[in-house]
Amino acid sequence: FDSRQLIKMDVKAQNAKFDFYELEGSRRGEVLGKRVDFSRLKVWKLPQKNEKYVIGGDVSEGKEIASEGKEGDYSVLTVIKRSNSQVVARYRAHIDPDKLSEIACKLGWWYNEALMAIEVNNQGLSTIQGIRDKLYRNMYMRERGFDEMFEEPTAKLGWRTDKSSKYIMISDLAKYIRDGVIIDVDTVAIREYMTYVRDESGRTNAQEGHHDDCVMSTAIAVQMLDWKDLDREPPVPLNRMKGKRMIELNQTKTSKYGIVKKFTKMKQEYRDWE
Repeated sequence: FDSRQLIKMDVKAQNAKFDFYELEGSRRGEVLGKRVDFSRLKVWKLPQKNEKYVIGGDVSEGKEIASEGKEGDYSVLTVIKRSNSQVVARYRAHIDPDKLSEIACKLGWWYNEALMAIEVNNQGLSTIQGIRDKLYRNMYMRERGFDEMFEEPTAKLGWRTDKSSKYIMISDLAKYIRDGVIIDVDTVAIREYMTYVRDESGRTNAQEGHHDDCVMSTAIAVQMLDWKDLDREPPVPLNRMKGKRMIELNQTKTSKYGIVKKFTKMKQEYRDWE
């Protein structure tokens, strides 16, 4: 990443104010943020009405100490405001993948049901299944055909990082940083940007003894900023339908002889989810 731009970002980050928040509520429209003395969720900008947000998620095993005796990787959720590419909130913690799904849903609902893309590799599958089972509506579905004229949508949930997609996501994040497009005043993330390098074989990773969890979650979120379905309204999941019931419609009908008849018509009414 561009070192000169990172230094500028770091200077701004020193004076940036944020608050710690905990989220309460377990359903869409019911989640509230509560400011606390300390939590794993940093918030620089609160949700704004009618704004669109995206969330990128990098999932770890949840262990504080890895098998080699080193500090374990973190699970990170990065929230970016679409209109100005600003990182408005970030969750970073050692947490079990299934429990992360609860945090992710609350965070997404709080930020106007943000478009959410969780890395599906390894432990991320457990998180994605939890988010799906909690009936979160606005989830990224993978596309195939990065190198073709038109990318085809699939029904597969989550962002899969492989050799090709990693090159794209890191290159795009590098461009956002170089051109000053992304606004990120999180000192932890900036330290990760500074220690994210390319090795002799051309692969990009964190330097020995450092982390890249914020890097990966932010890179995934950046990919969502230009996703073609970001402007669509999230669909109503079929399994959230309350069911159907028969209702009576009192109607009248006039025959060709001018005789008015009253009759009751039965109709199926589908009740939308709440």
